[in-house]
Amino acid sequence: MNSVLKQVVAVSALLVSTASAANSTDFVELGYGKITIDNLDEVKPAGVVVTANKAFDGFYLQGSYAVLSDDISRSQLEVHHDIRINTALEVDTDLDYLTLLVGHQFDVSDAGFMDIYGGYSRYEVDVEYSGITTIVHNNGQAYQQQLSDKDSDNSDHYHLEAAYEHAFGALSARIGLGVERIQNDESETNFVYLAKLGYQFTDRISANISYRNADEYDNFGLNLRYSF
Repeated sequence: MNSVLKQVVAVSALLVSTASAANSTDFVELGYGKITIDNLDEVKPAGVVVTANKAFDGFYLQGSYAVLSDDISRSQLEVHHDIRINTALEVDTDLDYLTLLVGHQFDVSDAGFMDIYGGYSRYEVDVEYSGITTIVHNNGQAYQQQLSDKDSDNSDHYHLEAAYEHAFGALSARIGLGVERIQNDESETNFVYLAKLGYQFTDRISANISYRNADEYDNFGLNLRYSF
């Protein structure tokens, strides 16, 4: 498997969910999420994220499930003294993850609260590629070679984060810090930085946009929430 595909499979070791807690309320959330990975601009898995939150006495339980994917096409031409090699490649990446969080919130002021939470995530990534290599000699002779392969990987993530959220009327802002431990073939710990802006349309309906950076990747989300 070539180096590009090895990097794609490593996506599972670079992803973690963005917490989406509410201030002591129950909600369901449907959103769009996208991951951007440092040094791998070609692959940006994106798709649907579904979240459910249940609150009780200042604590809450939250679960999220995401289905992300990306398809890329690449071509490469190599010219040597007597041959030309042209390779066209299609790479399909499918990424699913499940996250479970437990947290506690406490008021700091009438308009602001602290949120401390931790949890576990499981990531599954499947990568499949297909393509064709065309080799042309200077004497006009040519032949083609079919390319195909697939691979999969998974990883376990443990994270602990703290965030402060403040309301400015219908608008709210959230900032936070945390750490994340990733366990797979090569375990590592990353620092986490996050920010979110939300807007309350009605007592039950709101929307938010979020950004989360964990050193080697960043996560963008756009979500619509219904609170009970």
